[in-house]
Amino acid sequence: SAVDARTGRTLWSFRYDRGRPDGEDTARRLTADREDAERRSSFANHPPVVVDGVLYFAPTDGRSVWSLSDRPRGPARLLTRWSLDRTQDVRNLAIEQIVGVTDGRDGVPPALVAVGQGYGVDPLHDPFTVVVALDAVTGRLRWERALPFGALPEPLGVAVMAGDEVFVPTAKGIARYALADGADRPPLVDDADDDEAYGNLVPIPGRGLVAVAASRVTFWMRKGLPGK
Repeated sequence: SAVDARTGRTLWSFRYDRGRPDGEDTARRLTADREDAERRSSFANHPPVVVDGVLYFAPTDGRSVWSLSDRPRGPARLLTRWSLDRTQDVRNLAIEQIVGVTDGRDGVPPALVAVGQGYGVDPLHDPFTVVVALDAVTGRLRWERALPFGALPEPLGVAVMAGDEVFVPTAKGIARYALADGADRPPLVDDADDDEAYGNLVPIPGRGLVAVAASRVTFWMRKGLPGK
C-alpha cells in the first residue's frame, strides 16, 4: 500500500498472488522455508526500492518481481508497469534480491539489478546466472552474468551498487561487474582465502566497501587511496 505521509490516507493498495516463490523444484534455495546457513542470503528481508516515483519489489511470499507506479486517473487505472516470474523469466537464475535501480543519469540507461541463486543442467556450457540487469522501464533483460569463481552459484550476503559497478559477495570473493554492460572486472579476494572477509556489503562513498560477516568486519579500501 501507498499512504499519504501528511494525512495517513491510503492512496492505493496492490494485491498479488501469494505462495511459495518456487514450485516443486527442491534444487533451488527459494523453495526453503528457512535459510540453510547463517550467511546465505534469502529474499526474506529485502525492502522495496523507490526511484523517480516508481516502486520495484519482490514480495517475500510471492513468485514475481513487480514494477508499480501511482494509479493514473481516467479509464486506464492499472498500477502495474511490468512484472516477471522470479524463477521462470530469467535464464538459470532464481532472483532473491533487488540490489538497486539506476535513475538513467551518468550515461547508464535506467536498470534494475538483481541477484540470486544460479541453477542449470550443464554449468560448463550453460553457466549459472547469478546477477542480471533488467530495463527498469520495460523489465526486459539488459545483461546477465555468472560468478567468476568455481564456487557455489549464489551470493553470500547482501550485494550493492556503488559508483559504476555492482559488487556481489560470495564464498570465494567479491565479484565485480560494470553497471553499464555487466562486463567482468577483477574481483576482490582475500589473500588468506578466508570467507569471513566477505558478507553483507555496505558502500562507503569515495572510500570503499565494508563487508559484514558472522564474526568479522572487513574494510576494502578504494584503489589509489592511502593505506592498506
